[in-house]
Amino acid sequence: MPILKTDVVLIRAAFTSAIYSGVYKTNYKIGEKKVDPPFALMQLSAALIKNNLSVKIIDGEVNNYSLVETVDEVVKLNPLYVGITSTTPEMFGAITHLKEVKKKLPNVKTVFGGAHATHVPWEIIEAFPEIDFVVMYEGEKSLVAICTEQKEKLLEYTNNAKFLFEQNKIPNILFSDKILLGPTQSREELELNFAARSEEIISLENYKATDPSFGLMYSDSIETARGCPFGCTFCSSARSGIRVRSVENVLDELEQMFLLRSHSNRKLLVTFLDDTLTFNRERAAAIFEGILNRNLSIHFRAFTRANTIHTKAGRAEDLEFIKLMMRAGSTALSFGIESGSEQIHQGMNKGVKLEDYEEAYRLMELAGFKERRGSFIVGHPNETIYTIKESIQFAKKLKLNRVGVNIMMPYPGTSTYNKARLGEGIYFEKEAKNSSNYKRWGSSIVTTPTLSQEALVYWQKRFLTEVALSKPALKFTMQNVLNGNYSAYYHQPTISAVKSIGKLLHPIPNFKKPDHSNYNPNDFGLNHISKNDCIKALNLMYNTSFSTHKKQLIAVQQS
Repeated sequence: MPILKTDVVLIRAAFTSAIYSGVYKTNYKIGEKKVDPPFALMQLSAALIKNNLSVKIIDGEVNNYSLVETVDEVVKLNPLYVGITSTTPEMFGAITHLKEVKKKLPNVKTVFGGAHATHVPWEIIEAFPEIDFVVMYEGEKSLVAICTEQKEKLLEYTNNAKFLFEQNKIPNILFSDKILLGPTQSREELELNFAARSEEIISLENYKATDPSFGLMYSDSIETARGCPFGCTFCSSARSGIRVRSVENVLDELEQMFLLRSHSNRKLLVTFLDDTLTFNRERAAAIFEGILNRNLSIHFRAFTRANTIHTKAGRAEDLEFIKLMMRAGSTALSFGIESGSEQIHQGMNKGVKLEDYEEAYRLMELAGFKERRGSFIVGHPNETIYTIKESIQFAKKLKLNRVGVNIMMPYPGTSTYNKARLGEGIYFEKEAKNSSNYKRWGSSIVTTPTLSQEALVYWQKRFLTEVALSKPALKFTMQNVLNGNYSAYYHQPTISAVKSIGKLLHPIPNFKKPDHSNYNPNDFGLNHISKNDCIKALNLMYNTSFSTHKKQLIAVQQS
């Protein structure tokens, strides 16, 4: 029986096993694995709280909740609205959570958002009647309109979605009154609402991460800018613009985060979630200097591009910048390298050269960084055994001690999805018809002209194994152990590599070449909505005069 009352409950379903179980063990105890707080849900919570709604976040990932346990926690709170966000690999698990909640609380309104919802909202509405609303793109304004029952805003945002579909010639959208596309957050709005971190909404105690120099730390996240101006072919955020918070506003939130944890002897490790933290060097330097000036004793990690570290300014200036970053608390930079093959790299529209990575890591080494991380993908369009071997050798050349290696998953809303659908150097296999197969690790939904699904799975594991058993990676693992990071979770690459070495490092299996002679693009649907499509539609509507905008909404509604 429900015993409490909360207006809105936001869920993050446990996702580790859904994505990584094909390669790594995933059933670790609470507090023994790295989990960052659900930042997107915390930002949504802030917007809801500002509108006088009570909110609670239920995080199945950090609490190791099963489906039943997560649903039970929701039912106890007896909410009016339940929301969940999801990427494509997590989609079916997220949907299942909402379906089970609806069984226990038939009158609750369910809201589904996130990357998958943005790109194929009609598929969700048509297939799952338990979902009352699907929110596209940024969710703050749409979710507030739903949970405060603002009829005019609901009409406006559903008309926005209809206009978007019409602009992109998406036919026969059923139940479109349930699909919302709200305006994006302006810079001012991003600055007003810091992510919600109060104990009443979310307990931050179990969010932890490890660092080879400082051991186990509390973890938290921040976003200093939203969107990405770059155009990588495999990324759904490509060309999604960028809105930048002021330096002082970012520092204010970092200070709030620091003060929340200042009572503890355990240090705070912050992850900057920006796609490219250092896209503007002057701004990034101001943030780092502000951290030092405010005496914020934090450590942080960031994602960025190698050509913002190795620049035309020259080695001396580049090194001065990266040393400033280290003094401010940076312990790791992660680069999306994606491939060590010049041929493959040129087709990604990334705008970064392989020599940029070499020089960026060299600068990090000179500055004293101990962690050298990079991420790769196997299964790019026209990928071959030779190009994958080039990537492995490049990772070793860079002396990486941590790598992420994903199998290419052409997500809806990306140009790589359309290449796979059309069979342009990459092909969907039948498993691609089911979104639950989009796992990235341990399974493949694509083939290339020469590489089968089995071959891609093999090369992913071999790539991970070879790097994990390299001298830099083994030294890094030992540093972690010596600093008290005893949970096997933090050493999974090494453990898995030792277990796999006998199977993987013998002569390469002779995989059968895939047969694409009967490939039919029509088996894999239409083009999907991209974030850039959303931005274009919103700009077209909201940058016109009010009277013109109103006429457009009326015209779409009548059609």
